[in-house]
Amino acid sequence: METIQNNGYGAVLRALREELGWGRRELARRALIGYRYLRRVECGRTAASRQWVTHVMSVMAAELRARSLAVAP
Repeated sequence: METIQNNGYGAVLRALREELGWGRRELARRALIGYRYLRRVECGRTAASRQWVTHVMSVMAAELRARSLAVAP
């Protein structure tokens, strides 16, 4: 199967997801997206739309904000 150019979104999504300690299924559940589609985007087999990537990133950003507020004095 051929890998397509998706502007590196897949690598960024995967890195941030792993930083949060989430598996693909956890991110898919939280973002209300398809697990298989997420997998294809992360592997570079599918190019996601900008809106889709923005949505997924906003879900992860919200979790990062919540964690930083929980740690802040």
